[in-house]
Amino acid sequence: MGKIIILLFIISTQAFCQDELYFRELFSGDLTRKKDKIKKDYKWRANTPFYQIDLGSNKWPESIVVEKKDGEDWLYIHNDQKKRIFSFQFDVNGKESQVYKITKQKLSLKSDILIIYYYEGNTSYLKFNGTVRLYFLTIDNRKLDSISIHKGPVIWEERKNLDQKYFQKGHLVELIDFNKDLIKEIRIRGKITKNIYFYKGRGKWISI
Repeated sequence: MGKIIILLFIISTQAFCQDELYFRELFSGDLTRKKDKIKKDYKWRANTPFYQIDLGSNKWPESIVVEKKDGEDWLYIHNDQKKRIFSFQFDVNGKESQVYKITKQKLSLKSDILIIYYYEGNTSYLKFNGTVRLYFLTIDNRKLDSISIHKGPVIWEERKNLDQKYFQKGHLVELIDFNKDLIKEIRIRGKITKNIYFYKGRGKWISI
């Protein structure tokens, strides 16, 4: 059709809640479209506004921004002065990829977590397949220089086979302190499989 469509993620229309962010697609001719003149020669960029969320120990909130640069998806965290302090590029696995949900939880008295729900995209060569993966962003002792991110498991999959049969498979995400050490674990529970992720501090995770 010859039309260029830029994908922008926006917060849900509900009043902002610092513990949960929802990002949705917006196709609009009013999107901010600008040339990227920095290191990499991106043709198009589109980003959300600054969404405030309390991550540090001071009284002023930090901000989260999600940006799409050509086919890349990035997450940025800015301090209360709007200075970028953290950048992360997601692993894209097809078209229509996007961050669509972020939840903030307490792992322990010392550590907080942002659970990021990321649609990795879909592919349609021979058969259609799309996946959602979790990323675990942790902050220890409410110190912004401790921010770390871990690539977690796939929790949802959609597929259409060659015979055009379509199906979805999802998993439940739960935070539970199984071993009573005052640090919550993340359990990914499906009909058949179960995985538990243990936080060991300093951005390190192990799973069983």
